[in-house]
Amino acid sequence: FDASNLVDNLKTRMEATGMQFFYNTNAICQLDRLFVQLSYSNETWAAGGEENVVMFDPTHGTNIYRMKVCSFTTIDEHGHTVILAFALLASESEDMFSWAFKCFGDVFPLPPSAIFTDSDPGIARALALCPYFGKVPHLLCIFHLSKNFYTNLKKYFSNHTEWKDLHNYFWRVCKQTDISTCDRWNSDWTEIIELFKTYVANSVHVQAAMDKGVKWLLHLQKKANSFAYRFTWQRRTWGINSTARAEAIHSAIKGKAITHQLLTALVDDLCAYNMKSRKASLAKVVASEAKLGSHKKYSQCHPILVPLAPNVTSYAFELLFKQASQAMHYIVQLQESEGDSDNQLTKTYLVTRRQPPDTLSLSYDFEGNVEAYTWPDDDVDMDSSPRETSKYGCSCQLFEQCGVACRHMIAVLIHEQVKDVIVSDLIASKWQRVSPEEKERRLQLLHQSHMRRHSHGDDNEPYD
Repeated sequence: FDASNLVDNLKTRMEATGMQFFYNTNAICQLDRLFVQLSYSNETWAAGGEENVVMFDPTHGTNIYRMKVCSFTTIDEHGHTVILAFALLASESEDMFSWAFKCFGDVFPLPPSAIFTDSDPGIARALALCPYFGKVPHLLCIFHLSKNFYTNLKKYFSNHTEWKDLHNYFWRVCKQTDISTCDRWNSDWTEIIELFKTYVANSVHVQAAMDKGVKWLLHLQKKANSFAYRFTWQRRTWGINSTARAEAIHSAIKGKAITHQLLTALVDDLCAYNMKSRKASLAKVVASEAKLGSHKKYSQCHPILVPLAPNVTSYAFELLFKQASQAMHYIVQLQESEGDSDNQLTKTYLVTRRQPPDTLSLSYDFEGNVEAYTWPDDDVDMDSSPRETSKYGCSCQLFEQCGVACRHMIAVLIHEQVKDVIVSDLIASKWQRVSPEEKERRLQLLHQSHMRRHSHGDDNEPYD
């Protein structure tokens, strides 16, 4: 590749902004890998502290050389998707992925709390062997797994209704969040296998299909800790369950890019997209902050939420408001306890929805592949099973996963007529407002961490 102009442009950019880049060439001096840090990514990473979550997603069809664009994205305190960096790789090999992950670790020395990817085995091996990502929980995109479910099993079905039944049940098992169901994971998954066997027994493939399909399902079952919500929601990932945000960015980029685009133009477009999206996000924040203070519905929320508004981002307050608006639909019953019945820390409640909600709605194409999945109402708790709840947590695990108090916790607070709440009991630190001084302090800590990492000789050398 003739990438001399690209490298020169990136060197000039680094001197002007401090944004780093790395590249490498192959045996015949062709550029085969490139890593580029994007503007304001340091500020985003510093704001997240030790609880950043990364989505890594490769895509194709953006340039004349057929190099894969691999974006590293995250979510900021306003709920917006932010591109931190991207890599251009000649192939989706373990070696290429390892190189990209090492570059990311050099630029962002404080590891994330989790990383989401698809189930590519090369990515999995590269992450496991990377010193930086080796101890970071590797979670799998649930929507990619749904596609794999279709690819591996749909071909054995001739009855469209039976396939929909199986796929719907797969989604229900995977999206069960209650921590009390962890012990029954194997039995729930066995029901999927048995349902598959029952339906496939009616097909012409019978034994061969059954053996192959069951083998694949058993293999996936062992990865439950990486994708099943009842396990993954024990970790705070700020509402992220897939790489969908990264894929949305790729779709936007492909909307502009052309397959015969040169690398220089592609990199310029990616940098420009980053700046444009950040400006658009800032405008949305300003608008939502104004709405937070004036919108009529917020003045009608429960009194315990009103004092929180000045202390949390408008995005977080919107999430909390949605949960609170559903809390009235639940019945709260104090559970018997052997301990001190007046101890607020040990009090637990059974919180149950008054009326069961409608069912999950999946839309399919003519081949039976899922095109979209939606709830009848995004604010409805699809699982109407009773939740074991206290003022500080709930078996549904929404607070643990998203950092926002669930409707069950709020229902308990209303039931107990609590008037004063501590912000951190309902909203995690990521969603809380911080002063400019605190933002600068976090940025300095990131810089110090970067300096310590490189002072120990852990530089990413050699990069040609």
